[in-house]
Amino acid sequence: MHGVVWGLFGIAMGVRSCPVWLVVCLVLAVGTALSRYRRWAHGMWLGVFCLAYGYGAFMQTRSSQLPLKLDEPTQGALIGQVISVPERSQHATRWLVHADSWRGQAVSARVQLSLYGSHAVVHVGERWQWMVRLKPMHGLSNPGGFDWRSYQRFHHIDARGYVVSQLPSYRLHRGSSWSVNAIRERCHDVIDAVVTDPIVSSTISALTIGLRDDLSSSQWKILQRTGTSHLVSVSGLHITWVALMCYQLAYWSWCRCPALLIRYPAPWVAMSVSLIAAIGYAILSGWALPAQRACWMICTVLWGQCVMNPWPLSQRLLTAVLIMLVMNPLAMNTASFWLSVSATAWIGYAMLGRSLNRGRLRLWITFQGYLLIGLLPFNAAYFGVISGTGWLANAWAVPWVSFVVLPISLLGVLMVALHLPGAVILLHCSAWSLKPLWLGLTWMSHHTAWLWHHSLSGMALGCVMVATVLLCLPRGMPGRGFACCCFLPLLFPLQSRPEPGSVWMTVLDVGQGLAVVLQTATHVMVYDAGPHTYGGFDAGRQVVLPYWRRLNYPLIDRLMISHGDNDHAGGALALLETGLVRSLMTSDRQQFSDWHPKSCYAGQVWHWDGVQFKVMWPIKGMPYQGNNSSCVLRVDNGQKSILLTGDIEKPVEQQLLQHARLSLAATILVAPHHGSRTSSSWPWVQAVNPKRVIFSQGYLNRYHFPSTEVVYRYHRLHAITYATSREGAIRVKVPPKKNIVVQTSG
Repeated sequence: MHGVVWGLFGIAMGVRSCPVWLVVCLVLAVGTALSRYRRWAHGMWLGVFCLAYGYGAFMQTRSSQLPLKLDEPTQGALIGQVISVPERSQHATRWLVHADSWRGQAVSARVQLSLYGSHAVVHVGERWQWMVRLKPMHGLSNPGGFDWRSYQRFHHIDARGYVVSQLPSYRLHRGSSWSVNAIRERCHDVIDAVVTDPIVSSTISALTIGLRDDLSSSQWKILQRTGTSHLVSVSGLHITWVALMCYQLAYWSWCRCPALLIRYPAPWVAMSVSLIAAIGYAILSGWALPAQRACWMICTVLWGQCVMNPWPLSQRLLTAVLIMLVMNPLAMNTASFWLSVSATAWIGYAMLGRSLNRGRLRLWITFQGYLLIGLLPFNAAYFGVISGTGWLANAWAVPWVSFVVLPISLLGVLMVALHLPGAVILLHCSAWSLKPLWLGLTWMSHHTAWLWHHSLSGMALGCVMVATVLLCLPRGMPGRGFACCCFLPLLFPLQSRPEPGSVWMTVLDVGQGLAVVLQTATHVMVYDAGPHTYGGFDAGRQVVLPYWRRLNYPLIDRLMISHGDNDHAGGALALLETGLVRSLMTSDRQQFSDWHPKSCYAGQVWHWDGVQFKVMWPIKGMPYQGNNSSCVLRVDNGQKSILLTGDIEKPVEQQLLQHARLSLAATILVAPHHGSRTSSSWPWVQAVNPKRVIFSQGYLNRYHFPSTEVVYRYHRLHAITYATSREGAIRVKVPPKKNIVVQTSG
């Protein structure tokens, strides 16, 4: 046994420079060998699993890249090759570059570039020289939000920046028109030209060539509400179905040729054709992680058939997982990896020992039911969303896409790629087949009563996972009745909340902007909603809403937008469109006139759960003055207080010092105007005398907020300072008697 382990270790270290295909063959061979030694299989699989993960991690750290060393935003000449199909939106174009020269020095790095204001003329495969401004990679850090940092690490992006449009760029070399990405780009352009409906054309591009950037936010909302987001991701469902269709077609065709059948068995030919089709489709779709997983799983299934050694499902799944970890160990940090592996394992468990000799319709309904139940805990854990209409939507949408939409769309795109006639007709047929799909999904998405947004604790999640296993036990097995009790955390989620008299404040990390969530025992309020940028980032939709749903409050009792600047008000629309905002208050009523807002003005007071909320600025009837019309809000529980100041500047600070000096003292201050020199005058700082000061600003922002001079003023009073660019989201628990608790997510 020891010899086997040491031998495997030596093999793993010896293949660190092997090509990908050789590593895959090695893992398949090891899996075949282990399947013959069932007595030691479990322990040996664990050892091989650890070795595979170690090998993959070693290869990641051994990368020969010479990364860009950026400590601050830097401008310079960048030379490199475009390696991704450019993503074109209304306001910007984005693409990935493999850079080999930065400011005259040789490098090897992946850089994400953007060009704002106009469409770039770059195409995949071309080599360019741009004058760019680059920033180090840095992602937002918020509870319940998208993990940008993991995304950047997983995709090996070393820096991002934008092209300085005022300076000239030069194309140094045209790319090959027959590279895979060039073909994908050409197909994308043809689809957009032939299919004029953007909803349909974006879906065809997503299903065939894996480009999902054209899908609008409203389309994603429909897909998420109906639990059908997987339909527009080229993954196991699509690739396995293509492989199965090609297998059946090849088998049927080969059996019609007796001369060929004698020389080569039909199953071998069919398996070869199906594997080639699966890998070809995965490459055409961009070779993304879900497509890779499907290919490795198909490889293990076909390999088991070829060696005439029937592997159990568990060993086939483990072999596929080993290959994935060797290729990219960071896959373990992605939700899609665990969803895919869990779904495959769950299907095998749920259908184990059950008769497959049923009617096809009954078998399909049973399969969908088990899949819905099995993935409940994973959807709740990773996305915090459970779609009650998901079962019904998938029951008809999956067959429609598999049998009708996907074959027609793929044939049309293949004809485009090979310059064959008839492509336009097939693309139009694909568009017609997609219209009833979107009509049905749109209708089902309107039934929001069947949509639950829940955040489950670790214990509650464990109960739900136990319930799913018990529920799918065969009839007669003890414990099935107990499953219903374990599902109760889904219906009645428990979430820690402030006690009466306490207030919790979370300053979210929204980049250069401000978004604050205030909680009391039974109420929640949002003060400002962060920016909505031309690049497509919407803080309201991508940061504030996910965090609010995590808190399990039924409504947003009040949304207060301090003033109309984009970095404070840009994300408000996403919150208002949910229909879950009870009241809107702002100093810029004109900007939000469609939502019938109330004005905020000094003297307004309300009480929630023993906590007082008081507006201190602007003066009632005062004309709107931008930053200096910001709503200033004081939150007081009788012992400690919070002061939210928006973007007020020194003139307003002077006004407040003259008319409300005694009410300015606060325990916690969200610094005015992100720490700008135009605010936080020394008399103001002395009057407020905060114990803790929070600066909400973007990482390495162009305004250089917060000003070192301003930070020094607060430090003179021994205040503790925090910055969202450094700590991420900052949560402050303010009880009436106990000490303040500060938690950061960075």
